[in-house]
Amino acid sequence: MRLRDSNAAIDAKGHTLGVEQPTASLSGMADLVAAQYQGLEGRIPSGASEMLDAFGGKAEALANAEARMLMARDMTLSEFRHDIERKQYIYPFVQVDDDGVPIEHAGLVASRWEGQTVTSVRGSLIHDYKVLNQRKPLPDRTLVDDALRRIEGLETFAGDPLDEAPSLVLLPSRRTDGGVSLEYAWRYRVRGNVQGRQVNLLLWVEPPDPVPPGPGGVNIQRFRPLELRSEVPARGRVWDSDPGTGRTPQRFFDVSGLKAGSAGPYTLTSGLVDKIVVRNRIEERVAVDKLTQGSNGSFVDFDTDPINDGFRAVCAGGGNYKFQQVHLYATLHLNWVQARAAGMHKDFPKEPWTVYLETAECSSYADMSFGACDGYFKKLCPDYSTNGEEAVNRMNFAHDNTIISHEFAHKAVQELTEARPPEWCGKAPCGQFQGWEHFHDLADAWADHFDNGNCVGGWVAKNVGGVNASYNCQGSRGHAWSSLPRLHEVSVPLNPASPGAHFPEHRAASPVADHDYADMQIASAALWQVREGLRSLDPTSGHPQYFVRLVRALKNTTLFGVDPGNHDLGMYEYLYDLEQELVEQWAMPKVDLQHSSDRQFRDASVNKVLAGFAKAGLFLVPSECLDGDRETNGTLACAKGDKGIDANGDNGGDAVIDVDDGVAADDLTSDGVLFPEHDYVALEGSIPTFHVWTGPRYRFRNTAATPISATAPCNARFRVEISTDKTFGSASVRSDWIPVNTRNDLGSAPACYGTWTPPERDWQCFHNSTPGTKLYYRAITANADGNNVRDSTKPGAGLWVAPPPYAVLTRTGKPDL
Repeated sequence: MRLRDSNAAIDAKGHTLGVEQPTASLSGMADLVAAQYQGLEGRIPSGASEMLDAFGGKAEALANAEARMLMARDMTLSEFRHDIERKQYIYPFVQVDDDGVPIEHAGLVASRWEGQTVTSVRGSLIHDYKVLNQRKPLPDRTLVDDALRRIEGLETFAGDPLDEAPSLVLLPSRRTDGGVSLEYAWRYRVRGNVQGRQVNLLLWVEPPDPVPPGPGGVNIQRFRPLELRSEVPARGRVWDSDPGTGRTPQRFFDVSGLKAGSAGPYTLTSGLVDKIVVRNRIEERVAVDKLTQGSNGSFVDFDTDPINDGFRAVCAGGGNYKFQQVHLYATLHLNWVQARAAGMHKDFPKEPWTVYLETAECSSYADMSFGACDGYFKKLCPDYSTNGEEAVNRMNFAHDNTIISHEFAHKAVQELTEARPPEWCGKAPCGQFQGWEHFHDLADAWADHFDNGNCVGGWVAKNVGGVNASYNCQGSRGHAWSSLPRLHEVSVPLNPASPGAHFPEHRAASPVADHDYADMQIASAALWQVREGLRSLDPTSGHPQYFVRLVRALKNTTLFGVDPGNHDLGMYEYLYDLEQELVEQWAMPKVDLQHSSDRQFRDASVNKVLAGFAKAGLFLVPSECLDGDRETNGTLACAKGDKGIDANGDNGGDAVIDVDDGVAADDLTSDGVLFPEHDYVALEGSIPTFHVWTGPRYRFRNTAATPISATAPCNARFRVEISTDKTFGSASVRSDWIPVNTRNDLGSAPACYGTWTPPERDWQCFHNSTPGTKLYYRAITANADGNNVRDSTKPGAGLWVAPPPYAVLTRTGKPDL
């Protein structure tokens, strides 16, 4: 086994710098928050405008923004900006065989932040494997073309690689007898054509043996579709989320420019979009002949009649096909700006996209095609419905922001993982990661963030089941799996009779053919809870912090070596990997305590990540701790010896805590979406409640995870401590040990979960606190014998350390200074 380093850059002193990663932009990230506030006139959170101005660098807003940041985040504005915009360097090591051939999906990636030494190493190495085939020379390109043409649905093929020359790799094989098997293959990145539209493909090819002299055949071992100039500012009108809101705010974006002094026409094109095709007619494109002078300087003005008439664009009968083009382009462009501001590769996408509107298919696809369904063309539009589930009730997919963002996310997530630039490791060829194909590329989670809600398809499928019966998932609470709309919802506490997108119940209820959608819903529900937890701390800074750290985490995920598999155990491994990488963005690795004073980017909100995943049934507990095998309890997060291991050989103890202020009056509802505020507590108001999770309520048997009727592997009791002292010294209140239900057969009582509300006599200890005082909290859990102790400030059984989270005590129970 060998590792090949990345040949990273060397500084003047001969030190290896690593491969510099794209840097995020706080001002760019703030654009999305500002756009979402456009629909909240009169209900914008207190201080939000000043915070956004400060993010953009306006000096007059800095003082108040600084005070709010210290209250909500316990960091200065400059520290927060450093958190968002810090530089990261990686040191990739590709695993290769003795001849230097890289092994796909395997290797190690070390990383460091600017000014630090390496603090994190992740990845997988294959130490024992066999090779099933012989190494063969690069096949003739015509053989590859012929093989591609035999793939059903792939109509034509252009013979040039897109981004890189073919690379010889060793590919983990799906043919195995229990061990790890590899096969020599040539990796191509190529361009094909499906139903008249261009698609990109990543494929692995094995030449035949012996290689025939002329046209013949090759074995395509695997392929994965990657559906995947100067500019001037422009403005136009868009639907705010969807046509149902009735709002059409003005939005600025960029379009391709021409040489200085030249005339138009200007069209909706850029480095992101090459052209928009409506009903296969390119001549329907929107065009503006000249620049307009205004307070924002010269810009292309698409906010002119009749282009800006959103009312006549809702249904086909209105006849305005141009508004939807501006709406779709501006929505894609905002998503693109956000992805790049969060640290996406700067050359994403490699080539501008062609976007198709009102296609004949009643669906949408990641090749940027958006269909229009019967409901959009009927005279009763927008209120046409057969009162059933039929797709004919759907509207126009391009009118629903969540659908646009979902399809955009396919391309973005692939670019972050298995479709990375060829030289991402510093020296091509580089190995590719597994990616999130099993989870439908986590596309719904991105749509949730971009569109500020946890319902996907809430407009296009609003009339499924009756007129407006499914609008914003309110009446239907969202349809399951691949149908629309889809809701990413879990309840606290868990209701076993109606688990929502909870693991593993949601997988068990879904058809096998829809597992990728079901898995995406589970991950999206967990990530939505993380996002809402951070928003509860501060609605303005929480959103950019969530997304920039999610993008960073995704870059580090799915370097598995061998695919974990498309089953409960495999999906748990994927989600455990994602949660680890997210926690790594917040908490301090235990081995990195020498940097514990560097709080610019290690804050106290890691519990929002842990609680978000716990609400969806997921924990930082390795699957080896839940498999009923004593021999696999040697991982750092499992107990040593027999201490803490139950009769089944498992140890699923964990400690996760979150706070609830118990007041619904200060929560915000926007377009049917509830945004709770849990982290600000009135000094003399309602007493907060603390939610505690003690670990998983299921264990694995082979590859299946089901909630068990016998005793669950979680810890059996917990204790909560609260204090105005982050060290939990003399100014502390502590609960008694509180038992939790550890069985799943006791009616509706949720297992492995409990709550604690401080008694009034204890709560009075904090009544005289100064407004703005932080109330720190943590949970300690243990098994029935008092062993296997877990501390919520030491996630992953102590693999990380984190400052304790806190609620803020204010006069009103709102985030007021």
